[in-house]
Amino acid sequence: FAYRGVLGIKEPSAIFFAIGKYYFAHGEYVNAIKYFKKAAELKPDFAEAYNNLGVSSYYSGNKDGAIQFLRQAIEIKKDYAKAHYNIALIYFGIKDLDNAIFHFSYAAQLEPNNANAHFDLAVAYVDRFREKESDGNIISSDLGDLKEGLRHYLKADELKPGFPNALSNVRIVESVIN
Repeated sequence: FAYRGVLGIKEPSAIFFAIGKYYFAHGEYVNAIKYFKKAAELKPDFAEAYNNLGVSSYYSGNKDGAIQFLRQAIEIKKDYAKAHYNIALIYFGIKDLDNAIFHFSYAAQLEPNNANAHFDLAVAYVDRFREKESDGNIISSDLGDLKEGLRHYLKADELKPGFPNALSNVRIVESVIN
């Protein structure tokens, strides 16, 4: 390849990945997608390329494509916390709270010191409770979602004292539980 050795990068897939990152950083998601795809074509087990394809696809408005690429990243690298977190954000955004909770939980298990993962997991648990509440389908076992939300809000604040809204959300959730 003519690209070998550019910027000290020896592997062509890494060059295309770097170009994709450049375009992504500048908000040019369509161009980023093109280069991340090329990186993935050259190196089919390149989980990071699929993760970045997913995020770029999301920002370009293709949520279904984003989910597919992020699933590929996770299939390649099951313990890829960033891909689990990114797919959880998308699922949360489309109100698929069960999948959001699953992937936020996985990300928090893989990176137990990630305050953002714990906070977002808490929000997803509380939203799932609220969704059931608005449907009028609350049963006593649904308080488990609130208790899990409470636990993860506290964990986010423990990991990052003063985490925005964590303690105020704790007070609200505690009052609902009581």
